[in-house]
Amino acid sequence: MKRTIAIAALCAGIMLTTFPCQAKESGNVKINAKNFPDTIVREYVSEKIDKNNDGYLSKKEISAVKTIIIDKNNLYWENKEKPKEDYEIIDCKGLEIFTNVEKVKLTTYCDTYVSEYGNIKNIKVLTKLTKIKNLEISGVNNSNYDFTKLNNLERLCIKSTKLKKLNLSKNVKLKNLKLAYNPLLKKINLTKNKKFRKD
Repeated sequence: MKRTIAIAALCAGIMLTTFPCQAKESGNVKINAKNFPDTIVREYVSEKIDKNNDGYLSKKEISAVKTIIIDKNNLYWENKEKPKEDYEIIDCKGLEIFTNVEKVKLTTYCDTYVSEYGNIKNIKVLTKLTKIKNLEISGVNNSNYDFTKLNNLERLCIKSTKLKKLNLSKNVKLKNLKLAYNPLLKKINLTKNKKFRKD
């Protein structure tokens, strides 16, 4: 009998040693460079969203996120210890998991009118965040971006971009639109936006 118990205990120990990942709840997202390639985005997620500081995002932590504000322009002037390149690009990859977010602000550091460096990469992932009501982006080199899937969008602010056209005809809830320093923007479709006002 004692031998049977000893064997069972040994097997249990082997299972715990062999499968340590089972200690983490299924569905958790590890905060690493693979899931969040951008250094400062990764730091933001670690500091602001990972409430228990375990290096993982639980389903509860993810679903609780309502606001994402990553302003690299301000961060650059506050902290110059990191290379300037860290502030010139925002890679949005990873942000698509925060499907309950309602406000997003993404600003890159731009040292010229429309910086050749300032850029928001993988911006298309934001189209998965369909609950967004308030969106502000600054420092985008893309000439075209589709906001039409953000059908809950009420406020949109676009600054310092190379956008050439902007189609907002399907954003029927849009109330406020602010555009600044977009020298290439020539065409805006607002044919169905009856609620908005333009600043």
